[in-house]
Amino acid sequence: MTPRRLLRTLVLAVAAPSLVCASAQAPATAQRAGHQAVGYKIPTASGQHGGWIGSYQTSNGGPKVYCADPLKRGPSFAGGYSSPRLVSHWKRVSGKPVGPAALRRAGWILSAHGETESKKRAAAVDTAVHALMTRGAYGFGRSRSDQRLRATGHGREIKGLARQMLGASKRLSGPARLYVGATTVTDDGGVSAMVRLTSRRTGRPIAGAKVRVRLPGRPGSELTKVTGNDGTAHVSFTVRNPGTYQVRAAARDLASSRVWVAEPHDRRAQRMLVAGRTEQVRAADTVTIKAHPQLSTMTSDFDVTPGTVFRDIVRVTGLEPGYHRTAVAELYGPARQRAQLRCDKQTVVRRVRFTVDGNGTYRTPPVKVHRPGRYTWLVRLPGDARNVGATHRCATRSETTLVRKRWYAPPTIDAGYTVSGRADAVPARAHRRAAWVEVPAARIVAGAALVGASHGTMDLPGDVDRLGWLDRSARPGDLIGSTVIAGHVSDRSDDPGAMWNLTDVHRGNRVRVHRGGETFTYRVFAKDRYPRSRALPHRAFATTGRHKIALISCTDRVRTSGGGFHYTDNIVVLARAVP
Repeated sequence: MTPRRLLRTLVLAVAAPSLVCASAQAPATAQRAGHQAVGYKIPTASGQHGGWIGSYQTSNGGPKVYCADPLKRGPSFAGGYSSPRLVSHWKRVSGKPVGPAALRRAGWILSAHGETESKKRAAAVDTAVHALMTRGAYGFGRSRSDQRLRATGHGREIKGLARQMLGASKRLSGPARLYVGATTVTDDGGVSAMVRLTSRRTGRPIAGAKVRVRLPGRPGSELTKVTGNDGTAHVSFTVRNPGTYQVRAAARDLASSRVWVAEPHDRRAQRMLVAGRTEQVRAADTVTIKAHPQLSTMTSDFDVTPGTVFRDIVRVTGLEPGYHRTAVAELYGPARQRAQLRCDKQTVVRRVRFTVDGNGTYRTPPVKVHRPGRYTWLVRLPGDARNVGATHRCATRSETTLVRKRWYAPPTIDAGYTVSGRADAVPARAHRRAAWVEVPAARIVAGAALVGASHGTMDLPGDVDRLGWLDRSARPGDLIGSTVIAGHVSDRSDDPGAMWNLTDVHRGNRVRVHRGGETFTYRVFAKDRYPRSRALPHRAFATTGRHKIALISCTDRVRTSGGGFHYTDNIVVLARAVP
């Protein structure tokens, strides 16, 4: 209510017969202008109305007021009242000043409890305020105070309520402090905040207060919470758009610790204390809702040969302005199939860094690997104050590169001689032994040298006791492709060569290859014969697919009419790696 309106209501109130606070001038009724005062009549010794303990109700819906000077005339003798003013200093009728602590506590009681409609509580407010501001005979527990309480017929209960109000005023009077903090923000924009309302003077929690929190990013929306016994309330909400926002909170209608008084025009009349004055406090906290950047990535090459450089291409969108960080791209592998790829510290083979300074497309530094298999990229973009970090799923199709040896046509493999003395295979020059091959079921134990091919024919070692490992084929232990090892079945005299007993091999037999201090074990799954007049099957020379070893030689010796011999077929034994 404005001071002007309150003045008007006070004037209206005193225009009719009015209550008094003391026994000197008692009105005939407690009913004024259609509004009922809240409290108790205090009869005189003769039974007449001799005063009032409780509140006055001003007309026109105005606030309740309380007498401040019980020994003065009632408000009907005031001749009108000035607009209420804020009290900074207060003197009793005796002229003694009231200290700031008592004044503060009286203001809090008037604000927190003065508007009550309970007769007992209104009488308790009157009693407590007089105890703080009037004292003397009206002090708490003094003669006149106790006399007034006994007149109500509920003196003990009212005195207990007044004692509670006085105790609470010690703890809670004074300005309030509102705090907004302990704010947490989730990656999906969920915000949780705590508000705490306490007495600024004592730090005691203020319970039961309504706190309104404006929701950032949602104009016009707010939540209302009530503080608990610890003075706190918690709010949770979601903000969809990234940015920096203020979480604003306001606690309104708080009990004020200031005293407002309306002065009578006739100084012989009562000053009136205004009840129900409130105040509000505000607080805010800053929260940042981070953006969720997106990564769209693709390897520069889906199929490369060992030792060929390739890189990752990264498109970044959704970053908030001002981003500048170093991103990391890691290459993982190798694996035989994309589904077998894992992105962990055990499988990372290359790591490169590149600078990201905003949305756009970036190319990582190049890398190269030599071991065949499938590799995949994984990019990690670090977060900053306005953006969460970003990455993507491991082993996506667009991020996977197949590293394999170059495709080649199956060479001719002539692993037998004729009695004419003409060699069907071109003896290879001496090669350093690269591996040992064991086939226990066929009693094969032989060294294998790395050999090439000349004019479409595999160069086998001239020593029939040695094997040739085709240099363009897979290495033993690779994840993909075929390791091709071939050897002679016999020499020019038809004496047994390294592959003499290859035909004795059957499905399920083991093949072991020793290379570089490691042993690789294979299990035979196929054995086939092919006419030497036809090309050998491509699957024996594959550069992709599940890794296997192909053991190749000649078979089916045929003697000629002149006493010579030759071999009509090739034998191909295929064995898969044993895990």
